[in-house]
Amino acid sequence: KERTRELKLANDKLKQTLAQLVNKNHEIQRFKSFADVANYAVIITNPRLEPIYANSKFIKLFGKPNKVDTTRFIQSIFDPATLNLASSKFQKLKKPVEINLSSFTLNGKTYLLNLVRDISERRKSESELRLLWAALNSSDTGIMITDQDRKITFVNPSYCNQTGYTEQELLGQVPTILASG
Repeated sequence: KERTRELKLANDKLKQTLAQLVNKNHEIQRFKSFADVANYAVIITNPRLEPIYANSKFIKLFGKPNKVDTTRFIQSIFDPATLNLASSKFQKLKKPVEINLSSFTLNGKTYLLNLVRDISERRKSESELRLLWAALNSSDTGIMITDQDRKITFVNPSYCNQTGYTEQELLGQVPTILASG
């Protein structure tokens, strides 16, 4: 009878452990699914920089990680003397990248999360925005922009020259200020 009870307790403990492992595996699979559709190259390492996980985007950009390459990769992200980006791997990509490094603890173990994102499109948009901004400011045509409440949010130099008001006097006002003389 005692042996049966011990076996039942051991069986219950085994079921509980299996349930925890299934739950943990489910959480890992959820993370991997999320990481694989992320707009970042993701690699997770332990504190010794040994790879634990790399998503498909990371593998596509840098190849499948191994211990030696991952250590070099992480160490090459920053030049320790200047804390500036110094990675030949990134230079080979010929793309601007944004890098986020952080650590996290899971089940008492520390991991390093390294995210690398191609920011080519952002840089292109920023460049186009600077060009449009320059065009607005250098136009001979007076330009005024208002928000949804009809408050002036932008005037170019030509608009100020044509109205005799300064930018500071116009911003935040409604266009009817011009009729007040």
